[in-house]
Amino acid sequence: MALAGLLVAVFIVDTITSYEIAAAVFYVAAILLAVQVLSRRGVVRLAIVCISLTLISFTLSRFGEHGAGIVNLAISVSAIAITTFLALRIVAAETAIHEARAQLGRLTRLTSFGALTGSIAHEVNQPLAAIVASGNAGLRWLGQTPPRLDKAQAALSRIVADGNRASTIVGNLRRLARGEPPQKVAVDLNAVLRDTLSLARQEFDRRDIEVRLDLTDGLYPLADKTQLQQVLGNLLLNAIEAIKDGQSDHRLIKLSSERIGDDAVVTIADCGRGLSTLDQEKLFGAFWTTKETGIGMGLTICRSIIEAHGGFISLDPNQPSGARVRFGLPLLEVPAA
Repeated sequence: MALAGLLVAVFIVDTITSYEIAAAVFYVAAILLAVQVLSRRGVVRLAIVCISLTLISFTLSRFGEHGAGIVNLAISVSAIAITTFLALRIVAAETAIHEARAQLGRLTRLTSFGALTGSIAHEVNQPLAAIVASGNAGLRWLGQTPPRLDKAQAALSRIVADGNRASTIVGNLRRLARGEPPQKVAVDLNAVLRDTLSLARQEFDRRDIEVRLDLTDGLYPLADKTQLQQVLGNLLLNAIEAIKDGQSDHRLIKLSSERIGDDAVVTIADCGRGLSTLDQEKLFGAFWTTKETGIGMGLTICRSIIEAHGGFISLDPNQPSGARVRFGLPLLEVPAA
């Protein structure tokens, strides 16, 4: 209705004014309004109507110099045609941008889904491997004569614990992918370290790896305990695999905790194969790994978790051989009641 009223108003003004006044140029306002509400074909039709009205007004007008009127007629028709062309090009460009943004959004969601899938595959692999190991151990205990029921029961308990741990890991990764903050409470850092070590004790014993502790008491960072165990489990597994793949006969992992400034800092040092300059630059990148069977998500997840806690993580060569990873978390002065 407003568009029709504008057309009528411009037509009347253009008809009753002299040839020297190019009132028909104001039809471009109708074109600019139309591109917001009409289809591409509708805008073209409107432009044709505007040009037709301009010609009719020129025919009906009786005032002014006819030669000037012809010049203004050409100017008005050109302005309408050019405005229509440019307006349609702008609308097409905006549509292309909108489609590109939508495509980018779809690609981003697919990338996030792929990263989340890779993260779940990597993280859940650890408790699943532990479940398989405990299940095989339980079968061996039950197959003995007489069956070692106490040992089998312990293996089943480990299976339940690892199953629950896998479920918790998936929940943590989903929250991490959605950008939700970790559920932080004051935790006894050394207690978390010892609990995580107990979960990996079987792997240490199987590979004949010595773990040497140097822990500082009274460290209570604000952290999500399960996510902190997830980080420690990843880093310890990396150290175990580095020693397995290394050439050193000294099969040792040093695990320490200390206070540095306002942070509780954990250091895990191994005597494994060590790091190259390229490793140091790329190991925290997603899907980059030095392991034949790795998928390159472990350190990426660790960094995401630590940084979500307001902490830091670094990786550098250990002396005389191997690698050393350190991460820090902000400290509380006293544990929460």
